[in-house]
Amino acid sequence: MASSKRKPSGGGATGSGVKPAVRAPEPLAPGDDAEEAGKSAFDLAKVTLGGTQPGVIVAEDGARAELSHLGITFAIVERGPRSVVTSFLVQEGDRAAVSQVVGYSADPIRAGWWKIRLGKEPRRWQEANVAIFAGRTIAAMRAVSNVGRWRSLYAAHHPYVVMPRSQVHRWGDDGRGTDLGLAKAAPRDVALLDRPWGQALVLGSPDPLYVHPTDDGGLLVRVASLDTHDEQRLRELVSEIGPTVFEGRVLALRVNEPLCAFDASIPGSAITPANSLACELRAGDYKVCFGRFAPSSRVALDVVSLARR
Repeated sequence: MASSKRKPSGGGATGSGVKPAVRAPEPLAPGDDAEEAGKSAFDLAKVTLGGTQPGVIVAEDGARAELSHLGITFAIVERGPRSVVTSFLVQEGDRAAVSQVVGYSADPIRAGWWKIRLGKEPRRWQEANVAIFAGRTIAAMRAVSNVGRWRSLYAAHHPYVVMPRSQVHRWGDDGRGTDLGLAKAAPRDVALLDRPWGQALVLGSPDPLYVHPTDDGGLLVRVASLDTHDEQRLRELVSEIGPTVFEGRVLALRVNEPLCAFDASIPGSAITPANSLACELRAGDYKVCFGRFAPSSRVALDVVSLARR
């Protein structure tokens, strides 16, 4: 006998906190326009997830939309003939609640993501609390980004990978460790990997990483040694880095969307805003150079420059 699942009591639940189960989209009656129904559901999903706000929808082709906040993809909407499948990142504290809502299932590709199929009726979306769960995820992402305006990342004993945000879920997806093996074989300064899904940068040394935006691109700064733990001191040092630091080989990188930096040992399906850094770059061709900035015996910064050509 099938058991009913309880709805989370937060975000609009009333009475005992129990809401009706989310029903599957009903079959279309004869004469209904399946194409129009699918389009309506697709549009409703985008609105529910905040897609009317500038910059939230970062990719769309009429059948699939990708939504982003703070440089991290948090939802993907895929259109069917009369319904849509909405997949989105759920913050850790809400995952137990989502698992109790009828209609949701864990995304088999992306860790921490859940998905649900819904039609064009707004009531069904309200019952599923899609907007509430997605809103909590966005709030958590914003809170993480505001813990110190200049965040750092630490990769323990592994290299960093810097790759297109929309392709992050494909890192390590072959289950054989191919991507990590290539990253570990890369030099400690910087290397360019050509993978079936596109290009990625690998930074071999695992020192703490900062992303510093510049007028023509950005700097990926790894702190090999520093004479103080003062962040302001580090900012001052980074501002002193000049073009003479970057010598030797030059790599060419094509950027079509913001990049995401993370520990290469973590599968892309498990990447979240808390364990990655966003690198916001305009689309274009970039010159990638490496240099070590060591103004004293106690300071050494390994710097990768991404400069738009």
